[in-house]
Amino acid sequence: MARFLVVVCLLTGAGVVMVQLRREMAAASHRIQALHRQRVDCEQELWQSRMELADLRVPARVRERVEKLGLPVNPPHVARRVHAAQEGRQHGTIRTED
Repeated sequence: MARFLVVVCLLTGAGVVMVQLRREMAAASHRIQALHRQRVDCEQELWQSRMELADLRVPARVRERVEKLGLPVNPPHVARRVHAAQEGRQHGTIRTED
């Protein structure tokens, strides 16, 4: 009889452990699915941001924003000379090529 009780207790304990393991596996699976959805959402947001950035970098759009903001635009070689003059450089070579 004592052996029978020991066997029943061991089988009950094994059953409880199996149920707990299944519960943990289900929770882990749920977490993996949630993280996958979050990753897909982040990838879509990144793709959208890259598309917006590409659109903003188009020369026509840059020109449009510069005109809209009323910013003065100088060719690169003029801008470098102005910058060098503002820094107090009087002598030296100023590169004009890009």
